[in-house]
Amino acid sequence: MAQNNRSLVSRLSSLRSSLQTRATQTLAPTQQDYLTGLRGLLVLKSLAWILLQTFVPTIVSPGTEGPFYQSILRKVCSPLLWNQSLICSFFVILSARTVCVPFLQEPSVTRYAASLVARPLRVGVPLTIALIIAFAIFTNTGTAQKISETASLLQNAHIAVPRPPQSPLVAFNAIFNTLWVVRDFSLQAANQAWPSATLWVPSLVYSQSYTVYIAMVILPFTRPSWHIQGLLLFSAASFWLESWGWYSATGLLLADISINPQLRRKLTSGFGLINGLICPSWVFALVLLTIGAVFKYIWTAFPQHLDAELVLHPTLHLSDSLNFDVHQPYPRLDDYLVVVGTMLLLECSTWLQRCFSARLMVHLGKRSLSVFVAQSLVTYTLGMTLFAHLRVDQDLSEAAAAAIVLVICIPVIFFAAEVFHWFVDMPGRWFAKRFACWLRE
Repeated sequence: MAQNNRSLVSRLSSLRSSLQTRATQTLAPTQQDYLTGLRGLLVLKSLAWILLQTFVPTIVSPGTEGPFYQSILRKVCSPLLWNQSLICSFFVILSARTVCVPFLQEPSVTRYAASLVARPLRVGVPLTIALIIAFAIFTNTGTAQKISETASLLQNAHIAVPRPPQSPLVAFNAIFNTLWVVRDFSLQAANQAWPSATLWVPSLVYSQSYTVYIAMVILPFTRPSWHIQGLLLFSAASFWLESWGWYSATGLLLADISINPQLRRKLTSGFGLINGLICPSWVFALVLLTIGAVFKYIWTAFPQHLDAELVLHPTLHLSDSLNFDVHQPYPRLDDYLVVVGTMLLLECSTWLQRCFSARLMVHLGKRSLSVFVAQSLVTYTLGMTLFAHLRVDQDLSEAAAAAIVLVICIPVIFFAAEVFHWFVDMPGRWFAKRFACWLRE
């Protein structure tokens, strides 16, 4: 009887250990929910940017005529709430922070191969369908005329009429190149055909993911004490070469610090200063965030010096960089400081992590790509058509027409995003995972 009891206890202990292991494996991905919630906040900021940039341009960009209060709101709120370059920088670093997590948690050949195989399908399938929809809309309808009319009514130079491909072959090449360009992302044909000309962002994020893939494979098999120095050296070299690599390397470093126990302890203990003084990590993060925010407000107050920080890049003094086009997106130092300060502060604060892990924020974060697609298509079709009708046919004031358009477009965007999420994005994820599993089997 005693032997049977011992056997039963042993089995129960083994079962409990197995269940705990499975629970840990199940809960591991959800430990990053706060990062998905941060992406949800960026979704709201990007939605505010595109709607305000289109219909209330004075509140977003300098150089457009408008009421005085809109200029004040732009100087106070725009630098941190609906600034395009800051939002894009957040997505680039946040993507680098999250795309490496599965491998760093389970550094195996199988996990690494699955990431490399699934990534092109995970990004390529939704973008291909989104571009096909955009090409069909702006080729076969009269939407382009409404866009031009709306830009004229608002005197908004930031509204560009999409230029769809002129043949199926050009359309195929435009779609194909979205996953192959490595520079001048905003000049690609697909971006010029995309409403709001923001398709360069997912194209850049996809391109930089391979920078992360190449670098992350080294980390689990080298000394953790050298990870920080190595990635900082890589970031400095990328900064010198005017590459987005320093953004990606920083995202990888933040992920490594969060997952590696030794580096995590260093983050918790703080940064050592002179004479044995310790600077808490949250103070260092707050300093970075403050410096970046100050720079954002300085450039807002003096927009003529917006690109002055380019002198920090030595490559501009080389012969092949003398004609650098400041109108193209480039990695900015002020955005970098705000993003890194915010994300480092998030890593240090469990309270902030709980706030960003709220169900609504995570829900929005999981639909970030779908909202990105929906907001551009709805704004440049329904939004502009409705604005032109209200302003011209109904003779409403510009403010009244813009307000009505905003009230109508926001729920339509979220509805369209939900449809795209369930019928395009989710099947694309499923297909990418199944294809990676099929190759392994």
